[in-house]
Amino acid sequence: MRVRRVVIATGSRPLIPGAFRTLGERLLTSESLFDLEHLPGSVAVIGLGAIGLELGQALHRLGVKVTGFDARQTVAGLTDPEVSAVAVGALEREFPIHLGAAADFAVDGSGVRVTAGNTTVTADRLLLAVGRVPNVPEGLSRHCRTDPRGVPEHDPETFRVGDLPVFIAGDATGDRMLLQDAADEGRAAGANAVREEPRAYPRKTPMDIVFADPNIAVVGAQREQVPAAIVGQQRFGPVGRALIMGRNRGLIRLYADRDTGRLLGAAMVGPRVEHLAHLVAWSVQQGHTVEHMLGMPFYHPVIEEALQDALKDTARRLAATPPARAA
Repeated sequence: MRVRRVVIATGSRPLIPGAFRTLGERLLTSESLFDLEHLPGSVAVIGLGAIGLELGQALHRLGVKVTGFDARQTVAGLTDPEVSAVAVGALEREFPIHLGAAADFAVDGSGVRVTAGNTTVTADRLLLAVGRVPNVPEGLSRHCRTDPRGVPEHDPETFRVGDLPVFIAGDATGDRMLLQDAADEGRAAGANAVREEPRAYPRKTPMDIVFADPNIAVVGAQREQVPAAIVGQQRFGPVGRALIMGRNRGLIRLYADRDTGRLLGAAMVGPRVEHLAHLVAWSVQQGHTVEHMLGMPFYHPVIEEALQDALKDTARRLAATPPARAA
């Protein structure tokens, strides 16, 4: 078969380092978990990103004894340690979480023994959630430059591979492995595949949401990317709607440019922050300042008032801080 254009959209699969494969049926991933006919009595979760937290909490609420491990000091990909600490505190009310030490494992009878630092746990199954890898066809390096994973080097806005009539999109790029981003990329790559000249599609503001309880979200620039930013915050403790719901644990942290007042990003954990994350993402993408956002309407009593209070705190801190260029 001969074709004029090719679109590579082969998705991704769970990352399983070789040593874990020796566990056989004791090993679970985000795919094999849903093939179980019966739930195990206990599960050790290695990797507390979005998948590990969501599935770990779900298993706990289904009656499985869950223990979570992550070599990092934070969870859910958070780089803001204060938001991570609040998230861990909330999640640890349901199942134990061990951070900051790489986990080792060994077969123990019909189960698995997991050791991290001074902690050792034996569980029926091990749920591995340490990332995903692109499903890319073999042999592409014969036709184009590829990275160590075998992913072709490509233009991130046109999705074209070099000057070839080949386009790549979705999880196969190894970049933003999220459904909404994959859908956007697929539409762009498909449209460019039928054009004579590819068109650039600017990337949308990044947004990651973890559907744990409470929600966790990261929007726009992360804390480590904007070390000079002004940081404003609001805890959910005194927020009226959160109090009424009986779910007032959480923290919002906003990052703003000290010179322009423009909102750069946010990290948050709390009830229904999946919705607040969208408001922040839209504002970051449109280049809104903190003052502009405070000029928007807020109703009472709603969860959005937590964002309003965080914006007020950020505005106060901006007003009290000399611009960096004036220093």
